[in-house]
Amino acid sequence: SRRDEPVEPLPLREQADRPRLLSARAYRRDGREVHANRFQVQRRIDRERIEALGRRAASAPKVHQILQRTPIATIPRLAKKTRLTLPTIAKALGVLMDLGIVREITGKQRRRVYTYGRYISLLSEGTEPLP
Repeated sequence: SRRDEPVEPLPLREQADRPRLLSARAYRRDGREVHANRFQVQRRIDRERIEALGRRAASAPKVHQILQRTPIATIPRLAKKTRLTLPTIAKALGVLMDLGIVREITGKQRRRVYTYGRYISLLSEGTEPLP
């Protein structure tokens, strides 16, 4: 079997590069884990704030869950994904806006676009252009 075969040592050049490559991989992995934890914490905080409202926010958790996958959305798109009615989505978004979780970004009366701002700011963290 292959396990029993002797393993040839790496050439010196590759041996020197190996620790640096491993540390870069570990850094990337740790960075993703830290980022994932921040997403989880933010989701949990927002979910607890929504659940604290009780019946008033009956549909808001479902809308919040969809906004985590699609952080920019319209009422018709949310209605299609959640299978809730347009007025129900509008009420749920109103609740989320009152909590400061969601905001409307178009400023229009029709065809409004809503965004899960905190989620987008976490996604864009570290992507600022270089000077």
